[in-house]
Amino acid sequence: MPVLSNVSLHKSQSFPPALRLGKPLPSDIGQFDFDVAVIGGGSAGYATARTVAAAGKRTAVIEGGQALGGLCILRGCMPTKALLHAADVRFQAKRSGIWGI
Repeated sequence: MPVLSNVSLHKSQSFPPALRLGKPLPSDIGQFDFDVAVIGGGSAGYATARTVAAAGKRTAVIEGGQALGGLCILRGCMPTKALLHAADVRFQAKRSGIWGI
């Protein structure tokens, strides 16, 4: 099994954090053999990588950002939906007198 920075890699593990923060990959990166490379760590890329890894394939996720999740999960759709839900709960609470609360 290949070793990178004294860390043994298994099917579901990732590179050490220092290598995920935009630092250059080591010169021995060619020794790693992946079956599938998923480009993008958003919700679809993450689901794809999990499915492929569960099928026993050695999987690499290539993400340009510092965190997995993608735009929708981290800054777009999900935070917006949470904010809209919180606003609706507040609105409903303010008019709770209609129901005698």
